[in-house]
Amino acid sequence: IVIREEKKRAPDPLRLGTRVLVRSKGTNDTGCFLEGRLVDWKELKDGKWEFAVDAPLLDPKRHTFVYEKDSSAYLIPPHQKHDDLKISVGARVVGTFDDKAVGGGWAWFEGEVTAWDGTHATVKYNDGSEWTTKYPPREQVMDIRHSEDVLSLSAVEKMDAANIALIVIKEAKRDAPKEMKIGMRVLVRSSGMNSRPCLMEGRLKELKERRDGRWQLTVYAPLANPKPHTFMYSENPSSYVVPPDPELKMEVGVRVVGCFGDGEAEGKWAWYEGDVTAWDGTTATVEYTDSTIWKTQYPSRREMLNIEESEKLLTRNTVQSLHPALMPLLIIREAKKGAPEELRLGKRVLVRSTGANGAPCLLEGRLVDFDVKEDEKWHIVVNAPLGSTKRREFVYDVDATEYVIVSPEKEHKMGVDSRVVGCFGDSQAEGGWAWYY
Repeated sequence: IVIREEKKRAPDPLRLGTRVLVRSKGTNDTGCFLEGRLVDWKELKDGKWEFAVDAPLLDPKRHTFVYEKDSSAYLIPPHQKHDDLKISVGARVVGTFDDKAVGGGWAWFEGEVTAWDGTHATVKYNDGSEWTTKYPPREQVMDIRHSEDVLSLSAVEKMDAANIALIVIKEAKRDAPKEMKIGMRVLVRSSGMNSRPCLMEGRLKELKERRDGRWQLTVYAPLANPKPHTFMYSENPSSYVVPPDPELKMEVGVRVVGCFGDGEAEGKWAWYEGDVTAWDGTTATVEYTDSTIWKTQYPSRREMLNIEESEKLLTRNTVQSLHPALMPLLIIREAKKGAPEELRLGKRVLVRSTGANGAPCLLEGRLVDFDVKEDEKWHIVVNAPLGSTKRREFVYDVDATEYVIVSPEKEHKMGVDSRVVGCFGDSQAEGGWAWYY
């Protein structure tokens, strides 16, 4: 029987039956958490979410909370096995101990891992006690669906310290990434004229550690009209670029960005990516992602790269007044040796898709990046269709079925039975048109 209409999708952690630990106090006012289970949720008028928890499960009472990612009143541990936080020295955990001062007779108590040998964790709890426990605990003990049985008062009382249940609630605190410094230049991916990929000038405003141990960046960009953009720190980010410090050596193959006026980009100018295809010691020839080629002296106009004064030094007027031969360049990536010859920024890449009535077609695209990834294979990034900002990543393969790299230098001879593609309007294809065989 349907008793309630489908609700707007709630935040991912809010699922019926999810384990929720409710903050409480035990003997001598020692902080602890009561074992609880999420039993309902609803959206409030202000767009926030309210949820209800029954806790402790052995003596249930209804608790209601407004959902927050970082709350001091409750804790929602990872509820999927693949989401489990990593245990290591310095990690924060909660363990099960009986305590007659709390409802139900037991609770979760918080501590920090002081030693870890791969199978056993030594934990110093907030009350000063220290115990060594096998980790991970048995799966059936952690099954919230049967918590009243597997974590009953008698079950918890029978557990010795070596076999109590443990949950990692926060990974070991790590030092902030050394290369990330407040006030530094961070370039944010965006799009400009004709949806061409570009990078906005930005500055790192805030760097903070989240409860899960990851670092969150707040970048203000573009500096001409600053807005906050938040990202999770990554050593290989896809949404932002941090120019290396100290700057890399100029040579053939390095990835650079040059500044160009662009009336459709936020801030009316942006950085565009390109690869250095020639370098004579004073002048770099750069092929940009839109296939344009410019020769620029290097280094040039270094005084304009002071990020502390960027709003004054790199304005729409100053950038538009620069001739490409004298504009400043930033090296953002070292040269990638051994790249396949046909991988050149700006090349036409046709990406397989479907159009009207599911007919196979090819979307017009442009190669905007290529690199060797962890699998030691070359990966390419294609902007397709060109009227959008969509970036598609593929493993490079000369016989790829997902895409076709069009190389003018290898243009095939036209003849009877030659395979060709022609462009046709198609309202059902992404971009409104496509190439058809």
